[in-house]
Amino acid sequence: LPSREGKWPMILLWWIGSAVDNRAEYEKNRKEFEEFVRRHESAEWVRTISWYVLGRDGITGEYLLSEAGKGRDDKEVGGLCEAYYCIGEELLAKGRKADAVEYFRRSIETGRDDYVEYISSRVLLEDLTNE
Repeated sequence: LPSREGKWPMILLWWIGSAVDNRAEYEKNRKEFEEFVRRHESAEWVRTISWYVLGRDGITGEYLLSEAGKGRDDKEVGGLCEAYYCIGEELLAKGRKADAVEYFRRSIETGRDDYVEYISSRVLLEDLTNE
């Protein structure tokens, strides 16, 4: 996958791998992604959202939202789109479907249809509300 606007292609691959039922494969993917984050420089936001995805450094959803777009002016809405999606994924993984649906809706409400998180939120929202 090509990098877009300095984003790491591994974050998308890690999310895909996180859905694998095989726990050993999941842990392998998680470890590879964590090592990738450690070894590569990135913008502060990319690092923050990556550590959130990995459950590292005590980064909460509230903190993630407070950092979305900070110092990025025109990217604030895009950062919120990404943050809402990631929080929705975490909530869904914890079995909190209703809360996840709300965050996927918020991601879509940003209107950033040029973000993969927007598209993913639409797909997940449709799946979750049609079950």
